[in-house]
Amino acid sequence: MATSSIFADFSIHDAKKASRFVDALYQSKQQLSTMTGKPPQLPKVRELRTAKEIKTFLTGGENA
Repeated sequence: MATSSIFADFSIHDAKKASRFVDALYQSKQQLSTMTGKPPQLPKVRELRTAKEIKTFLTGGENA
């Protein structure tokens, strides 16, 4: 969710600016890897596939 909100309000139309932006993201990842000694890990996410699973999650039911 954080990623979508970060990128919600801007767009890049210049190829050079887009390239610099991607390079900056890559460098940031590399710096984090250097600081922690390991590559960044994405959080574990459980997929909700059925209406029942979604309802249970949204209402704070079991395994929410």
